[in-house]
Amino acid sequence: MRWDDGWGIGGDEESSRSAGCAACGCPCACGFRIFRKRPPIRRGDTLGFQIQALSNAQTGQYGAIWPGEPMPPNTAPVNLAGWRVIFTAKYEFPDWDNQAVWQLDNEMLGGVSTPGTGGGVSVSGPAINTTGFGDGPVRLVYDVQGIDSSGNVHTFETGSLPVLPDVTRAI
Repeated sequence: MRWDDGWGIGGDEESSRSAGCAACGCPCACGFRIFRKRPPIRRGDTLGFQIQALSNAQTGQYGAIWPGEPMPPNTAPVNLAGWRVIFTAKYEFPDWDNQAVWQLDNEMLGGVSTPGTGGGVSVSGPAINTTGFGDGPVRLVYDVQGIDSSGNVHTFETGSLPVLPDVTRAI
């Protein structure tokens, strides 16, 4: 199954890790994956994942890798000390942030932690946020962004998050 994000960037949604610049042909050649598909979670389950935020010294682009992935060439972990890191997941890209299923951060909202200086980001979203979903699968879109101490916004990762129905509804 192919997807198109509306900006002319497409990919294979069935793969858990979509192609990066070299495969999609975007001009930046930063080495980061453009659009990711997270492994599915179940309705009513706690969301949890980790990424490592990186920057590319040659292009100035920011991106992220998942645990176990190699770092792209010319990249280094971002020291997130003093940064606000925000995770937002919603039904559609155009939805307002106040319509988000999850909006979490490492400051006021909670749910995001940035331990140490190695670019690590941990996201943990409460299970209650998906308990009201219907009996069919739901595809959310998400991003992880950082705001540095100068107020500059950098997107580390954008992707889709499938939420599948569960059997047990009593929890």
